[in-house]
Amino acid sequence: MITLQIKTFGPLPHLAFCWGLSLWLSAAPLIGVCLCFGRVDFGFQPLFWVGFCLGFGWLCWSLEVSFFEKMIEVKNIIKRYGNLEVLKGVSVTIGDGEIVSIVGPSGAGKTTLLQIIGTLDKPDSGSVLFDGTDVLALKDKELARFRNRNIGFVFQFHQLLPEFTTLENVAMPALIGGEKRSDAFAHAKELLSYMNLSDRFEHKPAQLSGGERQRVAVARALINKPAVILADEPSGSLDTQNKQELHKLFFTLRDEMKQTFVIVTHDESLAGDTDRVLHMRDGLIVTPEPESEIIV
Repeated sequence: MITLQIKTFGPLPHLAFCWGLSLWLSAAPLIGVCLCFGRVDFGFQPLFWVGFCLGFGWLCWSLEVSFFEKMIEVKNIIKRYGNLEVLKGVSVTIGDGEIVSIVGPSGAGKTTLLQIIGTLDKPDSGSVLFDGTDVLALKDKELARFRNRNIGFVFQFHQLLPEFTTLENVAMPALIGGEKRSDAFAHAKELLSYMNLSDRFEHKPAQLSGGERQRVAVARALINKPAVILADEPSGSLDTQNKQELHKLFFTLRDEMKQTFVIVTHDESLAGDTDRVLHMRDGLIVTPEPESEIIV
């Protein structure tokens, strides 16, 4: 299935432009035919042409973005903790290969939504579909297998196992998924080399810098070639240089490995670079209010 992600610009400039474009496009073939047959007569069926131009203008405006195949569908998610309703009917669609950021104040429900998308938590009601699969309907073992094969996670504080080497940390999800040890370690070496960490195979997390630990965490998230990477404040503990490198890495991975990224972040520079920004407040996805102009 194909879904369209529509940008939220003001419609009037687009409609004005698309009206003229659609009028020309709809009239051009007719003009050509009439000229070929020596007949120019545009006085018939005016209502048809007005309707056609209106429809085509709306379509041009709506299609002012890239096409994405539908990857994740979250429908009317409600989540409560006791009497506290954290998510209040959240619905969102995320396209295959799209990088989407989720922003909002603390307590808005961002991490809870990410955990439900990642099948780490279950909602009280609603549905989560991955490429058409209703993951909430899967039994526990099926869900664990699905999560292991299809979703990679990157956390703010890397969550690497301190007693294992870099190579072992990266290979761990593949080994859990049943991959042969030799294949898992070979793939882990490829990913770490891709991350410019080929000289860190035998290092343990405590021997790595903050930026290196986070790149190892990204490699671990990629080991099973998941369709989706979920990242919760992935650059929150990094300095400026390492933040920039990590952000660049996400976009490179999307372009080269075709992953979909959903990123919870307070980092405005990262959010501004993503394909789409979802704003959350009080358990809902909201349309941000435009910045008010200050008149001096």
